[in-house]
Amino acid sequence: MWSRELVNGLKLAKVQELDLVDSVVYTQQDAPGAMNRFIYYPDRLNCIPSRPNGLGLLDFLSCAQSGLLAGALSVLFERNKPPRPHYLQDESIGSFIARRADKRIADNLVSAVFHGIYAGDIWKLSAKSLLEYLWYMEGKSGSITKHQLMRQNTDGPPQTEMNLWDAKVYERLLNELHPNPEFIEKLSTSALYTFKNGMGQLVQRLKSQLAKDPNVEFRFDSPVQKYSMAQGNQKQVEVVAGVSHCTFLFPSAAILTTTVT
Repeated sequence: MWSRELVNGLKLAKVQELDLVDSVVYTQQDAPGAMNRFIYYPDRLNCIPSRPNGLGLLDFLSCAQSGLLAGALSVLFERNKPPRPHYLQDESIGSFIARRADKRIADNLVSAVFHGIYAGDIWKLSAKSLLEYLWYMEGKSGSITKHQLMRQNTDGPPQTEMNLWDAKVYERLLNELHPNPEFIEKLSTSALYTFKNGMGQLVQRLKSQLAKDPNVEFRFDSPVQKYSMAQGNQKQVEVVAGVSHCTFLFPSAAILTTTVT
């Protein structure tokens, strides 16, 4: 599990490395687009709590009457839910929310949020990848609520979840990156950011850069089924991918991404 500080640092590094800083579009925290967000359910717009002062009483009553908040009380009893089985290595976001809280929350609220961010199906998107901190907390303490309570009850100042390896990588990243001060300042005061041609601009620029590398090979329509260290060779990773479950060998430093299907 990578800490949020390291992940944010890697994002910053990638935007600068791809020379996209001048293409970033910022949404300030007090901008109407950041303060007013809605979910259409079941036949009208419902305001969700994204304002600095939270969800107003009228907005709350409207959401409750619409059924949008159905199952929300189950969050209060999340700590009583059994932890995930030890053999469960990943699951969909929908499955994770339904297991820890209520399926109605997944269908009514979480689905809308992830459709807006990733344009994807929460019953196929990976919880371990996209909800990594919540996944980590359940694995660490058996419950998200229990983990938060344990941290609050710890004597001394609040501790970060960044492990020693992440901290060293983060420090090296900042030392080598020479981050743009203006860029960091704008990001720190922004609620959201995108690019002039949409988030796809980041993907397209990354693809064009990788295509120039002779050591990079693209394999499309090849969902990863599983991967493990190659037998007898700890410097290679064995990957089973594609509809026909073909096996490939890659250097152990290769970065592999999977989606839950």
